[in-house]
Amino acid sequence: MAELTDPRGVQGRCYPLSVFVAVALAGLLCGRNTPAEWARWAADAPDAVVRALGGIGLEVGGAAWWSLPSYNRLIEVLSLLDAAELARFAARIVPEDEDADGVRQVRIDGKRPVTAGRVTGDGSKLILVGALADGGRQADQILVDDGDEIAALRALCERLDAEGALVSADALHCNEETAKAVLEAGADYCLALKGNQPILHALAKALPWHEVDNACESRESGHGRTETRTVKILTAGGGVRLPFPGLAQIARIRWWTRDEATGEVTHHVMFYLTSRDARCLRPAWFAAAIRAHWGVESWHWTKDVVFGEDRSSATAGNRVANLASLRAAAIAILKRLGGKGVTASRDRIGNRPYTAPLAVLGIADIKQEFQVCLSRESRDSN
Repeated sequence: MAELTDPRGVQGRCYPLSVFVAVALAGLLCGRNTPAEWARWAADAPDAVVRALGGIGLEVGGAAWWSLPSYNRLIEVLSLLDAAELARFAARIVPEDEDADGVRQVRIDGKRPVTAGRVTGDGSKLILVGALADGGRQADQILVDDGDEIAALRALCERLDAEGALVSADALHCNEETAKAVLEAGADYCLALKGNQPILHALAKALPWHEVDNACESRESGHGRTETRTVKILTAGGGVRLPFPGLAQIARIRWWTRDEATGEVTHHVMFYLTSRDARCLRPAWFAAAIRAHWGVESWHWTKDVVFGEDRSSATAGNRVANLASLRAAAIAILKRLGGKGVTASRDRIGNRPYTAPLAVLGIADIKQEFQVCLSRESRDSN
């Protein structure tokens, strides 16, 4: 928290800056998705919780009175925080989790908030480009308002501490400029190749895949369908060449999906290019990295469906970015807790909505007291 710049004037600092971020995270952890719900949570919080968070204490008629920021003040301060600083805060909220096999991967993908049309006025150019690190932790995030997701990825590469990492992205980013930006950041790329690069795609398709016998195969069943996936890998060099900077390996992924209800089978083929050679990224690791990239889609789904990001009414660009970073921080914390998933962890914390979030955040360990919950207005009238 000390690395966040306080956007308020000296005379406007009734509450420490940490209070605003702590209230938002506590609300997110126990199932409250919107700033209005966080403010209601703060308004009804027991005095012991308010004191632990750093609320203001007043004495009225001999009785002590503790309070946390109102909705208007909460949303004002959270919107004024520097978006880049808060994105880095979300990246550091839990320690980095190194994979046992030493392959550190950063998955980059963009998403368009539902509120984009209201933000930009013309319809659709606002894009959040996020970088997902291992363990469900946001590595960084950039908000672009000109629709240039490709340039945003390159900017992320300059900001990220990506040296030694494997940076993966979808087919939109499969171009020479992006590959060079990743390499200049001291990282290796892992980029999907589809028909949006017709010449490169045709050359990859024509490679001697029939001569490869190092295929990795997997099969999964669930949600009424069975998927069989094979991955073949070629090392660049000799007769295996593609005009792409730093290319070391090429993978071909083929998968068949069978609908158990109808028996219908669909077939797909995709290629991946990487600058990391086979000594550092063995075939099984390469296949795992390709599959792991799609964890970024699950991350977006969690933010949208579980945390309501797509239903957010935020309309200011900086507010959109900052609330997204706070959701990402909450997801990283919940994933670090383990258990049966983010939703299950939120439900468990929601059983003790005032004491459990503070314990998880390491702020205070307050004993749960069972009592009739009254709003502050009701308590005042009584």
